[in-house]
Amino acid sequence: MEPLFIIEPHSKSSQQRLSWQPNGGNYLAIYGGNMVSVYDRDGNCLDKVDLGGLCQLGVWDSDGDLFAVIYGSSSVLLWNAASRRNHTLEIGLKDVATFVSWAVSQALLAIGTEKGNLLLYSARTGRKIPVLGKHNKRITCGSWSEEFLALGSEDKSLSISTLDGDTIHTLNLRSQPSLIKFTNLKFQESKVKNMNTLSVVIGRKTLLILNLDDYENPQELAFQQKYGMIVGYEWFGDDNIGVAFSNGFFVAVSARNDHIGQELYQSREFSNILNDMSISNTLNRIALIGDDSVKFKDTENLKLPIKSIVVNNENIEFASWSEDGRILAVSSSETGRVYAYMTKLPNLCAAFGPYLLILAGFKKLELHRQSKPGSMSELKIDKEADFLHIGPSYLGFGLGNRVWYFFYEDRKITMVTEKNYNGVVVDVLTNIEYTAVSCSDKVYIHKVESVENDEIQIYPNDEFANFAVTAHALTSTCLIYSLENGNVHFINVTEAVQVTTLNHHCGIVELSVSPSGYLTCFQDTCGNTFIHDFVTNELTKLEFKNIDSFLWEHGEFRRKIFVTVIDKTAKYFAYQEEGEESPYILEVAEQTLGENFVFHLCSAQLFQCGDGGKVITTQTPYHPSRLEKSKKDPERKIRLLINMGEYQRAINLCHEVGCKDKIKEIAENALKMFDFDNAVNAFTQINDIKTAMTIKKFTHLENEFLLKGQVAVVLKKFDTAEAMFLQSDPIYALRLRAALQQWDRALILAKQHSPSEVPLVSYELAKQLEFSGDYLEAKIYYEAALRFELSEEKYSKCLAGLARSLLKCDEFQQGLKYAHKVKEEQQIEEIAEILEEKKHNSEACSFYERAGNWNKAAFLCVHLKLWSKLRDIIKTADSPKIHAFYAKALEQEKDYRNATEHYLKSGDELSAVRILVEKMKDIESAVKVYNNHRNVEIASLIANAYAEAKDIKLAIKYMITAHRRNDAIDLAKKSNCLSIFNELADIDGTTEDFLELAINFELNGNRLEAGKYYAKAKRFDKALSTLLNDISNVECVEEAVRIVVLCKDTYVVDKTITIFRDEPNCQRYLPELYSAKGDFSEAANVAFRLAETEQRNGNYKIARAVLIDSIRRLRASNLSVPLDLIRTLELVHSYLLVRIHLQKSNHLAAAQMLLRVSRSLSKFQRHAVHILTTAVLECQRAGLRKSAYSIAAMLLNSKSKEQIDKKYKLKIENAARKPPREEDQEDEDLTPCPYCGEMCFVTSLACEGCKNTIPMCIATGYHVTKHDLVVSPCCSFPAKQDALVDLVSINNCCPLCETIINVDDIHYADIKDIKF
Repeated sequence: MEPLFIIEPHSKSSQQRLSWQPNGGNYLAIYGGNMVSVYDRDGNCLDKVDLGGLCQLGVWDSDGDLFAVIYGSSSVLLWNAASRRNHTLEIGLKDVATFVSWAVSQALLAIGTEKGNLLLYSARTGRKIPVLGKHNKRITCGSWSEEFLALGSEDKSLSISTLDGDTIHTLNLRSQPSLIKFTNLKFQESKVKNMNTLSVVIGRKTLLILNLDDYENPQELAFQQKYGMIVGYEWFGDDNIGVAFSNGFFVAVSARNDHIGQELYQSREFSNILNDMSISNTLNRIALIGDDSVKFKDTENLKLPIKSIVVNNENIEFASWSEDGRILAVSSSETGRVYAYMTKLPNLCAAFGPYLLILAGFKKLELHRQSKPGSMSELKIDKEADFLHIGPSYLGFGLGNRVWYFFYEDRKITMVTEKNYNGVVVDVLTNIEYTAVSCSDKVYIHKVESVENDEIQIYPNDEFANFAVTAHALTSTCLIYSLENGNVHFINVTEAVQVTTLNHHCGIVELSVSPSGYLTCFQDTCGNTFIHDFVTNELTKLEFKNIDSFLWEHGEFRRKIFVTVIDKTAKYFAYQEEGEESPYILEVAEQTLGENFVFHLCSAQLFQCGDGGKVITTQTPYHPSRLEKSKKDPERKIRLLINMGEYQRAINLCHEVGCKDKIKEIAENALKMFDFDNAVNAFTQINDIKTAMTIKKFTHLENEFLLKGQVAVVLKKFDTAEAMFLQSDPIYALRLRAALQQWDRALILAKQHSPSEVPLVSYELAKQLEFSGDYLEAKIYYEAALRFELSEEKYSKCLAGLARSLLKCDEFQQGLKYAHKVKEEQQIEEIAEILEEKKHNSEACSFYERAGNWNKAAFLCVHLKLWSKLRDIIKTADSPKIHAFYAKALEQEKDYRNATEHYLKSGDELSAVRILVEKMKDIESAVKVYNNHRNVEIASLIANAYAEAKDIKLAIKYMITAHRRNDAIDLAKKSNCLSIFNELADIDGTTEDFLELAINFELNGNRLEAGKYYAKAKRFDKALSTLLNDISNVECVEEAVRIVVLCKDTYVVDKTITIFRDEPNCQRYLPELYSAKGDFSEAANVAFRLAETEQRNGNYKIARAVLIDSIRRLRASNLSVPLDLIRTLELVHSYLLVRIHLQKSNHLAAAQMLLRVSRSLSKFQRHAVHILTTAVLECQRAGLRKSAYSIAAMLLNSKSKEQIDKKYKLKIENAARKPPREEDQEDEDLTPCPYCGEMCFVTSLACEGCKNTIPMCIATGYHVTKHDLVVSPCCSFPAKQDALVDLVSINNCCPLCETIINVDDIHYADIKDIKF
């Protein structure tokens, strides 16, 4: 590490002792030889004093004002830091000064002498107090506490005295004391208020610890001899002591009572010698000086490795750390040089908008722009900075009472000016033109680039001038400062006039202004935090207290964001000034931070000032990238976006994560915050169009209270809405209560603000009271409404309401009086209902008639037994209950025909059928009723009627329908008509019916029928075993296969397959069984093998049928058909087409099919000779001489020559004797490929161009073409249209599967639809 500066020796002595000025001072005193020198922190010499005698010991007072140094024999030099002057103090005891020390809390100097005397000197008064005989020998060491002075002497004693020099206690020691220190043990109770413990090194080997409450029991700590002599020690941490030893060892021990003297840490830091140690309580570090280097220990973690300093290969003897811990000065015992090193760069940062200004080095500033991470400007300065400042145009730093200003633009920084102020500057704020400087409890404001004649304004400058400024802020136009009495003043800086004042009940400690300049946050001495709106003068108190820091967001967001930091926890809030109940403070998110100081918030990034000039950037929870990357807790993210006012992003996120139910909350929040566009959008997204349209209607309103009232209505905050309406237009409040049907409140509002509305409101209130059952009050308000002039409709309704209320109050006559005046049917019916309820049935019946409610009127007629009146009313009544009553009355009078009619009208079909079959014996009419209603009980009545009429078949039918199975079987057995039961059971049978029939058939030996009914009864295993007992019966086998396929039971299928494998006659069904099992691959393989077997045996049609069935099953399951299966089918069918071509005398086509078959003759061995013979003959007839010759020659040269039919043998021999001539060419027709259009031979089933397999026409055996492609309607195989139509016209069946088809069912097809 390079030193900050080097000071060359100023005297011949190489031993230079060092002492930094305390109490925030910036001076380094160096004394040695006969010279005392004082330097500033930049290494500049401020003063040198030649003492004319040898320096012995120097020390600063506690305030850092005076530096005392012993020189000569009896003189003490006092150097004044403020005046930089010195004077000599003579001790006047005819003695030699050997020790000097300043008191802790006052300018009182203790001077010890050679003879053991003590002189106390007050620098404030100049008074000297000699204390003779304090010790017997030379005083060598000492220390002050706030209450005591401890001195050590060569007489091996330790004295403890008061501040006046009176001895309290003397402690005799075994050896000479040194390095006395006072400390305050944290874990020890004491009557002494401060510094309750004293420590002293004895004989440079042991350490004595003395409790000032217990002089008799000191604790002495001894150390290992290998450590060497004690050269220094320091107290640190929780009652721990760090001890440095001459042999290079450093040891940390505990001084706590429970384990005092226990070594906590031990290491050898230097191989030769350790000379000195120094501690910085600010940095929590200990500096160990030895050999040619300085090593450091962290008092919180002694094992933490810290980089050491090597000092130019020179032996280092003394060290002194500045109070702030920034600079460590060490002196060389060889050369006398003093080296100063920076041990801690102060964490100085400032920010404005996107700009960050940081102290990157001891005398180096860096300007960063957040939006341009790579951009950075450096500024070299020639002074050490105490603080930094930056504004929209100016930046700089300050030291003491001096402030430097620089103009910056982009990356260019230009020096502007340097200003001196009357006191130490605490803080500087700037805007575009002005600077506000906090200094000496005042605020100085002036133009940055001011000229001599510009006036500096100093605040406060009025009746508050005696109050100190506690905080200040600066906007583009306004200076804001707070006083210790709690006042906050707002000053227009350009006009230097006060704009307004905020009077607070207690002092202000901190101010922070928003980037817009009209929101000011301040924290008071009570720990409360407030936000003041300059425009509305509203003051909002935050809910929490004692925040550590407060920052406004400098990025652009829909709402003003700020952060509060309390105990390393950052909480982010959004401030919304507009809204239904503005202002709002909404919590956005929470985040845990590290130890570093937070100094800026911009564009969702939090900036902390770290060690070594580093800026730690932390993305806030609302940073866009964090919101996009994080997939957890979408509801929290939605809530965050809502509170920030980012409604559209919140809606988009709802759609992404499927939280559409949250959109309503977004809509209501946007409305609450007067963000009407987003509110309308959100309500529209949830299809609440009505609310969206309502919002659009009032967004144009300029009246604030009217607007807030309308918003409150939509949010269903009706009391709030009324309060807002009353402050704008009371009619809206009346309409609101009317819409809510809160008529009591509406009546009050009407009487106060709109008397013309009283009649209508009275009527509505009366109606509401009537509905709630308060008829007495309702009667009063109805009567009150009738006193006013009402419309005809309202008058009628009010009249009816009064009549109802009177009747409810049992005022019968008065109620009827008004009731007879009512004309509307609905109202008349309501009155009738009340009369019926009150048991006035006769009057009720009359009112029901007036209302046209014939059902009610008829019911009352039945109740009153007014039969004559009922006959007139029943014609128009449609109540089933009335008709039922009337039907019963007619049945009692034996009017069965009309009774049946009214039973049917009442819906009682059973009673109607009962009369029809029992009383009227009209079964046919009963059946018609059943057919219309399908009632089981009706069916049972009809079954009994048919049984009684001896119509057994119909009786059994209706018994089955009525679920009377046992009765049906019994009747069938008694009547010997079981076949009828079987016939009917097939149509509408149950499992029990089928099982019983199966058992009967099995007992009678009819296995086929028994198997069928076992299958219907879902007893598939039993059905299978019954049917396969007669496996020679083809019908039984086929029925068994049908049942197995139907049941889809894997066990049954596997069992059947096992049986059929061993039965040659059943193997043809195996493909179908494998397909039922779902094993289509094996089904295809079995079908292929069966087809080959049948083909070899000459059963070509059977082989073809097996192949067709297998292909159909594969296609039905959307599975691909193996090409071998297709080719085998085409070959077999080609042979079977020969007969069809011969019947049509198409010898060429027959010959071509035979030639195709002859090329695969091994598969037709049973008829090989016949096929070849026929091929020769047909080739001759078709003119294919070369083919006829080659086949005839092959046939005669084969072993099968003797098998040739004698009829054709001569023709074959002749064909073989006549080789074809060269001109005998066999030209085959060409037709286009249906896929690519390339011309191919008609018999070719593969295209050489596109390499596709071409489907074969099932009518000709040629390949199909695209333009005349059709498919068979029964088997879906392709064909040429003309050829297929021609064959179907003759044979009426498909040439492939031989199924009967109609020509009209044949339709064109697309080659893409052909499954091949």
